[in-house]
Amino acid sequence: MLALWLWATIDGVGSARQLDRLCRNHLIYRWLCAGVSMNYHSLSNFRLRIWRFGTLLAQGVASMVDAGLVSLDTLAQDGLRVRAGAGAVRSAGARGLMS
Repeated sequence: MLALWLWATIDGVGSARQLDRLCRNHLIYRWLCAGVSMNYHSLSNFRLRIWRFGTLLAQGVASMVDAGLVSLDTLAQDGLRVRAGAGAVRSAGARGLMS
């Protein structure tokens, strides 16, 4: 799965759902899956649960760039959602926005 995430990052993909679609529809990603069925839950869990995932991914991308194998015109952002701190009551009107 690290190879999938590495290739996805180089392609500018940072979302587990988007990577899941690519694994089903894109020849290169299907080849990287080697016939193993992927879903976005397993891809996301792998990314979240593997110790040092971000470090490994960054090192892999940096090595490929240093070797001249890829150029990063588009960088993938992490597809994790972050919950907003403001609730509906707090930002309901102009007074809520000003406070």
